[in-house]
Amino acid sequence: MAERLGDIDRKLFRNPHGFFGETLNAISPAKGECYLNSPQKRALDIVIGAPLALAAAPVVGVLAAIKKVEDGDGAFLVQGRLKNERELFPVVKIRSMVDGAHKQDSIKVSEGKLAHEDPRVTKFGAFMRRSHLDELPQVFQAVIGQMSLVGNRPILPQYADHLSKAWSRKRYRKWITDYGKGKKGVTGLYQVFGPQKRHDQSRFGHDMFYTRNASLGLDLYILWKTIGRVLWKS
Repeated sequence: MAERLGDIDRKLFRNPHGFFGETLNAISPAKGECYLNSPQKRALDIVIGAPLALAAAPVVGVLAAIKKVEDGDGAFLVQGRLKNERELFPVVKIRSMVDGAHKQDSIKVSEGKLAHEDPRVTKFGAFMRRSHLDELPQVFQAVIGQMSLVGNRPILPQYADHLSKAWSRKRYRKWITDYGKGKKGVTGLYQVFGPQKRHDQSRFGHDMFYTRNASLGLDLYILWKTIGRVLWKS
């Protein structure tokens, strides 16, 4: 995993000692956990996130109105997701599922399916999930500091419980410790390089790699790849 992603990163910058690579290192020499809590990462969230939020605002308004018309229920969903092993924080989405979907076992229901194939998803919700538009409100959360544009994606407590049973104790402890470092991301390494269908082992590798190798250059690369995945691989 680390070697393959390292090759991708080198391919992107061609020469890490060239002008682009040296400029990024000068702006933010911090790597890994030091970068996750750095002023440079926060600045990236504001500089890129603020214009994105302004552009997204009317889109979110239209999507919310359509969702409200579709089934008459609330347009937004606020879920408590894991900030670290013990703490929860709110994650906001445009609701894509039928009312009461949270009462079903999401892990069993969605196992082996693409996000938009979940049987609890409405017709319009499936469209939003294919295009990732249901997650647009999280850009605002990145701007105000609740999240970051790039980071390990936040998970539901029951999914963490699932992983604690699926993995050995040592493997789970290693993962949950790294998962809890830094703010959770609107997008992340697992979202652009991982499988479209949930894969527990793949999640482990991508989350661990990002936490330990986070940098300004890697964040910019993930943002660039996210745009490509949304526009051409929805």
